[in-house]
Amino acid sequence: MIVDEDEVVLAKWLYETWSSIAFQDLGPAYGIPAKYQKIADLLSIGIEKISSTCNQIGTNIFLVPSPWHACLILSSLQNNFSREGTKILFRGQSDSSWTISPTISRTLNPIEEKKRCTIFRSILSTLCRFYNADIIHPSSKGNLKLNISDIVYTAIAQHYGLKTDLIDFTTDAAVASYFATSPVSSRKSDTSSIFCLPIDSAISAGLEIIFPPPLATRIYTQRGFFVKSEFSLDFTDLGMLEIRFPSKKYDEEFKIMRNGKVVIDLLQDTLPIDEILRFMDTLDYTESIENLTSKLSTSINTLKRDFRSKFCFLYDSPLSLWSEYIDFIEDQLYWIAYSADNGKFIVDFNILAKIARSNSEIFLSIIQLYLWFSKNPFNSPTMTSEKSKQLIFLAEIFQKAIDIGRTEEKTVFS
Repeated sequence: MIVDEDEVVLAKWLYETWSSIAFQDLGPAYGIPAKYQKIADLLSIGIEKISSTCNQIGTNIFLVPSPWHACLILSSLQNNFSREGTKILFRGQSDSSWTISPTISRTLNPIEEKKRCTIFRSILSTLCRFYNADIIHPSSKGNLKLNISDIVYTAIAQHYGLKTDLIDFTTDAAVASYFATSPVSSRKSDTSSIFCLPIDSAISAGLEIIFPPPLATRIYTQRGFFVKSEFSLDFTDLGMLEIRFPSKKYDEEFKIMRNGKVVIDLLQDTLPIDEILRFMDTLDYTESIENLTSKLSTSINTLKRDFRSKFCFLYDSPLSLWSEYIDFIEDQLYWIAYSADNGKFIVDFNILAKIARSNSEIFLSIIQLYLWFSKNPFNSPTMTSEKSKQLIFLAEIFQKAIDIGRTEEKTVFS
């Protein structure tokens, strides 16, 4: 594809200008302040022109001149789809020749890699018991039980480079565009790709959508999700769409802009995981899992001490960690299951119930926190009766999603 550099400059300018005035506080829908509406109308004309550069080169495969073109087109598509009730996830890949596959399917030693992941989960689950909140509920007087399931620890493992059956996705087209521009040491294709996965198609195909953990905050910044699959995703069967752009060094790097600000670092880390990974590198994964677990038991106290001191520096209590996590979950749900239409709050229980079934412990933990906060345990003046009712309402939504998910599960396996 011959790239017109003037078109690339225009697309970049449109992307940055649009991102500086258009806000996405409640999912894909754009909010435009009244003072910027005329500017937005003019920019929309330019974005329509950008969309006309999209050339179809295969079934549901399109080619555009740059990542800025791709991001503008995909964000607009996501906004339109969302209005029609279709939610989508994105994945950026630096080489268009790559399949969309879990890392465990690309390793030469899957048995050893599964042992490695098992040990990682065991370490992290042991360490994180320190951070399950032990707080008396103001009404029931019972302790909150804030739990993290094995699949969530697997999500952390995937994010930190271990081989798993999870595939990284994001709800943000700009994040996918950023990762699609990442340099690679060798490539088979001269284009990069961004894939769009309709969530309802993924769920209908039996794929699980996994929430990121309440520990790795950089995944929040990336608006990340994980899709669980042991095999490569079937592009055609899932009704996916792919947008490609030339893999080249552009005059400027693609920068993510969100609500008028540049997101400086998608990889900024707060989770002190280095000690765990260094310890894991000392193990011989040709040994049995029993021997590996035995060696782990002799080293866990040292890891506990190191991990706890660093983690407590980040969060003064388990409650502060989970409070931050709830904010992230609520934001993400507006991209995949919630919507706000003319002041109405709408929930897609078809999606939410399936997600609740795959993330039940996280949902149950958040229900407890919603109900706990609704009792205003800190006597905060900002906790009005209206806000308390809203928290109870959200807890009821989560519980309904869990109940529907359980009913469907019984129907499937009965």
